[in-house]
Amino acid sequence: LMESITVQVLLDHLALPKAGNSANDYEDAAFPLDAPVTPVTRFRAAIADGATESSFAALWARLLVEAFVQKRLLVRSQRLLTQLAVLHQTWRQAAASKPLPWYAEEKLRDGAFCAFLGLELAEGRRGNTWQAWAVGDSCLLHVRGDTLLVAFPLTTAEAFNSRPLLIGSQVRFHAEAVGAMHRTHGAWQPGDRFFLLTDALAAWFLAAHAAGDNPTATLEGLLADRDTDASAAWLADTRRARHIRNDDTTLLRITLLGTPGDA
Repeated sequence: LMESITVQVLLDHLALPKAGNSANDYEDAAFPLDAPVTPVTRFRAAIADGATESSFAALWARLLVEAFVQKRLLVRSQRLLTQLAVLHQTWRQAAASKPLPWYAEEKLRDGAFCAFLGLELAEGRRGNTWQAWAVGDSCLLHVRGDTLLVAFPLTTAEAFNSRPLLIGSQVRFHAEAVGAMHRTHGAWQPGDRFFLLTDALAAWFLAAHAAGDNPTATLEGLLADRDTDASAAWLADTRRARHIRNDDTTLLRITLLGTPGDA
């Protein structure tokens, strides 16, 4: 009998709002937050970063990440516009159900905008593979041991700017977002970690990495301290020092453990 590897996925998550904001003002999204109980041969995860100046951005971010993980989004590029249109209808119905002042009604016409990053991990006959898709400036880091193997879609802190192309909720913006979608792929080994980060934390990481620091260890420490005030204190200090932009901050770590089994 051939020995196979089934993937045991471990998930860790950190979500902190902008300084001065409450958790209710947080407009990012990550999904899933709970790892599968049993080993799997395929796994999806995603994060999205809602643009603060847009309307109902947190709702749009949540719809995008859940649809991707549930395979209702990004199945094939030909179907993507149709899938986004379905999500737009869901977003519009939910947003329209809330009473709004006139100026918010005006803003609603432009809709919501999000950066998006989705990761799919698979184990099969071709080995252990991964694919990632991104629109905007949320980033994936593939780490093995202490080595950063891949940063995607941006690779330097200088590549970040204040106007990334995002996925809009309104149908008239969908074709441009599909055209701007980046895709990459690679192979993973048991023990590898994938970090999904929204832009402010990703830009800080890439700057620290370029400076020869060990930002991976800092991310690991933030996740270890997420149930205390230590991670929030580190973020507040780093923002005050202007080493990281004041923005909603989301971090999702996926750790892959191989479990030998018989096939």
